[in-house]
Amino acid sequence: MAALTHRVAAAETVIKSNIALVTKTPGLSGTTTPSQKSSILYDYSESTQNADQSRSAASATETLLTKLCSEMEDGTVSSKVPGLYLQLKRSMKHAQKDDLKRLFDELSSQTLCSKRANEKLTKLYLDACAMAASDGCIGFLDEVIGSGQAPEETVSKFNLYTAFAAHPGPLALAAVKNLISRSDADHEHLLMSSGLAHQYCKMSNPDCGSNDEYISLVNKIVQHVRPATDEESMGKVIAALQALGNLDNFTPAAVTAVSGLIKDTSMPERLQVRALDSFRRDPCQPQLKGLAKEVLEDLKRNSNVRIQAYLTLTKCLHIEDVPYMQAILDNEKSNQGKIFF
Repeated sequence: MAALTHRVAAAETVIKSNIALVTKTPGLSGTTTPSQKSSILYDYSESTQNADQSRSAASATETLLTKLCSEMEDGTVSSKVPGLYLQLKRSMKHAQKDDLKRLFDELSSQTLCSKRANEKLTKLYLDACAMAASDGCIGFLDEVIGSGQAPEETVSKFNLYTAFAAHPGPLALAAVKNLISRSDADHEHLLMSSGLAHQYCKMSNPDCGSNDEYISLVNKIVQHVRPATDEESMGKVIAALQALGNLDNFTPAAVTAVSGLIKDTSMPERLQVRALDSFRRDPCQPQLKGLAKEVLEDLKRNSNVRIQAYLTLTKCLHIEDVPYMQAILDNEKSNQGKIFF
């Protein structure tokens, strides 16, 4: 019962309100034990999707292609196409490589859409898949690009979106290896594959250094790290060293290749500097850190190379390294080096 009293001058008004219980609802009577532990992080993984989801994605993708075809059949592009394109990209994220390839073959044979709209629809299909950057799309486009069937714009989108794939798995790592296996592999493919490997370590598997597909992909990049004989080959080696710089874990083959360039004083200054910077995400690698110390100590080495060795060492600086590095700086014969250090 609640009572409100309101006084105005000498008058007094009393308002009484009654509250009656109408219904009762039982509270929680027990607890439910989850069948398995779950993560507080949102899981973007596509590796555990079931067969029903994959079939549903393939069916939705085919339906959207049919709708897009009808919107472009008269030679124009209707206002509905942008929205349908976004839906297409979303549906392709969950489609399997084989289903994506089957639909592409139907487009190529013009059984899915009329000849008039088929070329535009095929281009939209490939671009949407490149932007989806799922394991299925990466595996499918790897074959299309490798066979020379992808337009240049699609290849550019593939390199960009694959390098930042949301949650790639081992299947994606295995796919891109094909694009960097040849000696004439594009610089962009080298950088893309290293970006994908970094995303795999960061988003999918923190223990990526022990994964066979990761190791194999890194070693494919390492194959392009070799002594350069001309400007063209130097560009390829620098691209490979830049790609290694994106990696979180070096393989033994990567350590050996980079060590060779650092030790070889006959190599151009650019390559030595790039080699010392190539393990910036794995700066505490013992062998490479030891080589960086040797370079810093060697007063005969190029000053730019020694500066890069110093910068490399600062990325993995332990308390015992401080007096060591200070002693080297104190013993410099010229103030020029101290300005940079």
